Amino acid sequence: MKKNLILQLTVATLTVASVANAATLAYWRFGDDTSYTYDSTGNGHNITGITATQTTLPGSGDGSAFPDPIPQTGQSNANAADFNGTNSGDRAIADDFFDSSSDFTVETLFNMSAVNNSREQYILSQYNTSSNRSWAIGVADGDEGINGSDPSELFLYLSSDGEFGTSTTVGLGLTVAANTDYYISVGFDNTSSTNDLSFYYQDLTNGGALQSATFSSGITALHDSTAQMEFGAFATDNSNFGGLIDEVRISDSVLEQSDLLMVPEPTTMASMLMALGLFASSGFIRKRRAAKRG
Repeated sequence: MKKNLILQLTVATLTVASVANAATLAYWRFGDDTSYTYDSTGNGHNITGITATQTTLPGSGDGSAFPDPIPQTGQSNANAADFNGTNSGDRAIADDFFDSSSDFTVETLFNMSAVNNSREQYILSQYNTSSNRSWAIGVADGDEGINGSDPSELFLYLSSDGEFGTSTTVGLGLTVAANTDYYISVGFDNTSSTNDLSFYYQDLTNGGALQSATFSSGITALHDSTAQMEFGAFATDNSNFGGLIDEVRISDSVLEQSDLLMVPEPTTMASMLMALGLFASSGFIRKRRAAKRG
């Protein structure tokens, strides 16, 4: 049964507080060089088995609203991973490297090339079919949704014991459109008794403000799955995603808004304001990508 438990979806305002001791466990940028499947943290959690192609982000169209530079870090962002959406090897997997029953945050940019009316599309997952499920982030199919979710709705699949029968579907209450750039972040608070979730969302293409929601999944804690993490699929090449995935970061705590990739630190913001002369009222600074790259 669908659990759509959003308590409040609000426009997020920039705060200057910062989470102490938040660490990045892995960060796949799909890079500015040909070795785009490596973990940019240097922790060695590199991707294997990828058939997605590296694509240069354009000056207009799909991916053009992905931020360049990344607001939080100031790093350039010229490329993304392009998945073709077929169930024939179009996936990328990294070794299991963190305890998913502990607190963590997952962030990513994505652009779905088309709504699929017959199946869901998974963006990121650690959700294997062999009693080893933990979490997954996906877009429901465009006809009937998935497990009671609305058509084309962002949803989470969550499991406390690794089993399918006890998995919970959480509808995030937001419909995703094709050919639209988005940022999402999900923070999993496994120390709370109800596995509280912190969700951030931004429609980049249409200039929407950063929005936030806090709600409960209704389960105790996520299963500490030993399954590999997958990109653009779940359970080793199922329900594949078609479109762009970029800037996938996993942190070891539930991040505050000021620590998100889409929100620069106050010191970074000040320097970027001086350097770029740009400020968006949503608390988001972005240099528009040039129509042509040299």
